Amino acid sequence: MDCETVNHLLPTYVDSELSHGTATEIQSHLAVCPACQEEAAFLQRLSTAMESLPRPAASGKLNRRIRKAFRIEVEETFLEGRWNFLAGYMDTIIYGLAVAGFLVGLFLGTSFFSFPNTPHTPDLIAYSDTEGMFR
Repeated sequence: MDCETVNHLLPTYVDSELSHGTATEIQSHLAVCPACQEEAAFLQRLSTAMESLPRPAASGKLNRRIRKAFRIEVEETFLEGRWNFLAGYMDTIIYGLAVAGFLVGLFLGTSFFSFPNTPHTPDLIAYSDTEGMFR
């Protein structure tokens, strides 16, 4: 690993946020590079000094704004999740309604076109045959 890469990763190394493999590579480089050792020591001292500082308290107004933003984000996420859940079933609902509409149309269509006093084709042939029309 070269010095540029190590210097780029040193802040996360000092904060122990790197994977074990990457941290081992940086340790190997630090063992042979005095310039990077010095930079790592400086960052370690800076990190220790920052941790020793008192943490500032947030004002009441900032606290309310953060809570409001968080509540809005949670509500939007919740509603978005519900919509995504329903949207997953929309295709099924639409197809189901289309099939139901087709079946209702088929039922109504056949009931409109079947007239009770109209003889069916076999009756017509039998009636016509008795009259002698097909001879």
